[in-house]
Amino acid sequence: MATDPGPVRYRTTLAVATASGATALAHQLLWTRRMGDLLGATPQATTRVLAAFFLGLSLGSMLAGRLVVRVRRPWRALAAALAVVALLSLPMLTVPWWSTALWRALGPDILGGWREDVVELLLALALVVPPAIAMGTTMPLFAVAGLGGTRTLRRAGTWLYAANTAGGALGIVGAFGLTLSGVGTERLLLSAILVDAALAGVALAVDRGTEARARDPVVAAAARAPLGPLAIAFVSGAGVLAAEALAIHLFDQVVSLATLGAASVLLAVVVPLALAAALAAWAAGRARRPLPAVAAALALASATAFATPLLFVWRSDGMRYLTLEFSASVAAFVGRALGLGLAAFGPFVLAAGLVLPLTFRWCDVGGDPYGRRWGPVLAANGIGGLVGAEVASRVLMPLLGMHLGFAVLAVVYGAAAVVTTAADVGIAGGVGAAAVLVAAAVALVPRLGALPLVRLDTWPGATPETARPIDLATGPEGTVVVTMLEGDRVIMLNNQYVLGGTGALVRQQRMALLPAVLHPDPKRVAFIGLGTGITAGAALLDPAARSVTAIELSPLVAAMSRKHFGDQSGAGDPRLTVLLADGRVAMEAERGAFDLIVGDLFMPWQVGTGRLYSVEHFRAVHDALADGGEFCQWLPGFQLTAEQFHVIVASFRAAFPTAYLFRDDRSPETPAFALVGFRGAATLDWRVVEARTAVLRQSGRTRDGFVAFPNLVRALYVGIADGAPSPGVVNTLDNGWIERRAGLDQIGREWHYLDADTREHLPEYVDDFATGAP
Repeated sequence: MATDPGPVRYRTTLAVATASGATALAHQLLWTRRMGDLLGATPQATTRVLAAFFLGLSLGSMLAGRLVVRVRRPWRALAAALAVVALLSLPMLTVPWWSTALWRALGPDILGGWREDVVELLLALALVVPPAIAMGTTMPLFAVAGLGGTRTLRRAGTWLYAANTAGGALGIVGAFGLTLSGVGTERLLLSAILVDAALAGVALAVDRGTEARARDPVVAAAARAPLGPLAIAFVSGAGVLAAEALAIHLFDQVVSLATLGAASVLLAVVVPLALAAALAAWAAGRARRPLPAVAAALALASATAFATPLLFVWRSDGMRYLTLEFSASVAAFVGRALGLGLAAFGPFVLAAGLVLPLTFRWCDVGGDPYGRRWGPVLAANGIGGLVGAEVASRVLMPLLGMHLGFAVLAVVYGAAAVVTTAADVGIAGGVGAAAVLVAAAVALVPRLGALPLVRLDTWPGATPETARPIDLATGPEGTVVVTMLEGDRVIMLNNQYVLGGTGALVRQQRMALLPAVLHPDPKRVAFIGLGTGITAGAALLDPAARSVTAIELSPLVAAMSRKHFGDQSGAGDPRLTVLLADGRVAMEAERGAFDLIVGDLFMPWQVGTGRLYSVEHFRAVHDALADGGEFCQWLPGFQLTAEQFHVIVASFRAAFPTAYLFRDDRSPETPAFALVGFRGAATLDWRVVEARTAVLRQSGRTRDGFVAFPNLVRALYVGIADGAPSPGVVNTLDNGWIERRAGLDQIGREWHYLDADTREHLPEYVDDFATGAP
């Protein structure tokens, strides 16, 4: 019989496992953000980071499963594993030092193709997998350190798993809470590393008072896990991670401020997982045989997976955008978002979360006092998580969407329940369970397929006749729909972000032609953001344009632009190239390539777009311009406060010391502003404007007088933009100031956007010359 480590040592193991779970989830969230800075904000990049994380955990668990039978001083081994996690996490801190140099060395030719995929995969493997492997070894080591005597995998081991999972919830709360309070990614990463190092020190201190374990050949022989538990662990990991991916996409359809929405979904997953593990530990001694309990958990997971889309649509008032109205505080908003997540996803996650802890009990049959079988089982669970996340993103979302994606999960869990039941009670029982599953699928799948993916009738100007999708597609980026709003054909992303439409055709064309007439000869033009393609297509109206490159993050948006806005977007013109890439990464890869670069209107609180207002991005754009080149960044005044505008101007001026400010029209409604800067000695020259507007007039390609007559261009000029009210406040990749501040202002409604009494606010952020001339 293995030596009992004692209650104090076991409680210490629980405490360290909890803290380790907190740092593991904090690391994963922070690594995802930092890798987004490196690889771009594409869904594919996020999926690769998640896949690399679970691959590392699986490899670590496999390694631990082979090594734990030889471990005589588990606390010393645990200290080494935690120290290695801290050490191998250090390269993440260095990413900002070399990321720009890397993309410039690779060059723009690799973007948008398989070579970029390979580079991103290699970077994810190099930076994420090594520390994740070390993390993957910790849970089997916790089992060896804390189990023994009367404490076995069946109950005490499940409590360890529950503690580690609960720690993950604490890590999510801590990481997001500190991020919202203004602590940058670098400091948070360093803090997580220091906590891991401190935990390694605690493990070493415990090791000093622990005797070495004697090698037990009988126990060592029990380290191999049966095939059945491995298969169920794989299904469990795949199902939970696929459900999490689908749940985040569902949340994106109804809740703005996706950063906080994602945090709420993660908590809605991790909290029920921890609760399920605690329930499994509490009930461990009450069930005589493990197989019926595992089969029941799988069947319950199948039933609740069928119910999840129905619950979500009901709780979100039929997929209505902004179901969660803004609250007075972040805590209130997150509380309401978490309530929606727990109500819709909680039943499924609770049921699915029972499967793995009950599988631990299955592994304990035949004797496994040290939990040596944890390594292979956790490895299978991690591989399942990797597969589930990839399948949900790359297969279920594009082919079926979110609702039917949950139907597939229901069938998978139901099939696993059928097989487990047949293994327990025989073929007859399995046939009966299969009949129930088929009946449920026949009854529920058509109903799930009929559920709405978007809710358009609540938008201004929508009518029952027009609030229907003209075209709809789902993919890793979410839901993209073409619809009619107030007679305007628009593209809408995730039920809430309108990416432009035909009703504002002249205005959107002006966003290309206004900056074009400020440059003497813009032959090579780039647009960061495509949307409908109307703005990028307008550049083709300029006789000077020889090539136009439109950089778009979403393949679905690019496809909708080509299909439904081809006449306005210039689709088919040989001068136009649509590059499917992250705009910031594309700028980092270029050097001196363009005469004119135009940045689209980016929603400040949308996840990832705040990077396009950062100092690092503006500097990359500066270097992507040829000498004398021009950069025009459009700003949505109707979504920015004066403070946020100040900070963007200050960040812009870190790359372009002189920032000229224009309006897109003279209307106080939904104003858009253009920040214009030049590389080198070039300045705003009204003689250039006079010559270039004459070219447009003579071409006859536009009827927009605001870009065809120099006096009307001058009428749109506001002045030279000033810096921030607080010196030194800029938006960086590290602090994410714009995305964070804009989101917090939205929650508390503590904002005064520039479309409300705009003229009153202009003097606060502009040097407005009396003549309007520079």
